[in-house]
Amino acid sequence: MFSNMVQINAVVFFSTVASTKGQINHFLDGKSSPPDITSHSVVLDGYIQRMQDFQKVLETYKTLLQKDIKTIQDTGQSMVDLDNSLLTGAGL
Repeated sequence: MFSNMVQINAVVFFSTVASTKGQINHFLDGKSSPPDITSHSVVLDGYIQRMQDFQKVLETYKTLLQKDIKTIQDTGQSMVDLDNSLLTGAGL
């Protein structure tokens, strides 16, 4: 008798999650700050302000990515735990 089993591959899943976490943690590592400017220019001041605003948006995006990967990891762990409990309960 054959049975069809759907089961998460924990090794592959968690190694992929770890790799993704590493990529997210390195996101924005190379961020730079604008150079010190001694003169005033409306255009340059506007550019610097937009650059700072964009930097804040990217930092918020990084935070959201970190929350997402944590949720994915927690969900995967729950799936692995459920798989293990089902296998134990089924006597497999």
